[in-house]
Amino acid sequence: MLFYRATVDLSSQTLNYVAGIIRRHHRAIRSPWRRLTPGRQALLVLA
Repeated sequence: MLFYRATVDLSSQTLNYVAGIIRRHHRAIRSPWRRLTPGRQALLVLA
């Protein structure tokens, strides 16, 4: 697996907003747990 660092300038408010959208979606579809938290998933999406 290849790894690279990404530097993203974004506010914690933006990260929390996207993480909230992901959380609501998981609840709506009754998704099982994920390896990554909604916050980490949001960071990956925004990067």
